[in-house]
Amino acid sequence: MTDKEMLEAVRAIMKEELEPVKEDISSLKEDTAALKTDVAALKTDVSGLKEDTAALKTDVATLKTDVSSLKEDTAALKTDVATLKTDVSGLKEDTAALKTDVAILKTDVSSLKEDTAILKEESSITRTAVNKLLDWADDASIQIVPLFKKAK
Repeated sequence: MTDKEMLEAVRAIMKEELEPVKEDISSLKEDTAALKTDVAALKTDVSGLKEDTAALKTDVATLKTDVSSLKEDTAALKTDVATLKTDVSGLKEDTAALKTDVAILKTDVSSLKEDTAILKEESSITRTAVNKLLDWADDASIQIVPLFKKAK
């Protein structure tokens, strides 16, 4: 066998052995291209996630400010509630005192009604007596200047 033939035989053997390697390299190139596409997509996703994270950080800061404001408002409301409780307690005391005063006034009004009824009765008796005196004076032909006129 000549050198040329040997070279051709080695070449043929190498070609046979290199063919699967070429296929493997081709497959690796395809896999690498697919991985590059996946990496690009992941980079886009990471970029979007970074933007979302920044937005969330802004939202968290806003929420913290809102919570702080709400805590201040709650403290102010608690103070207002305490003041209102004190006011209501005072009003309850005033209401109790007023109820006592109303009960006393009702008793006084009842007593005054009784006194008025007695005075009406006594006034009627007195008027009747005055009318009798005036009638006697007319009968006796006495001239008097009455302090009261005769009631009819």
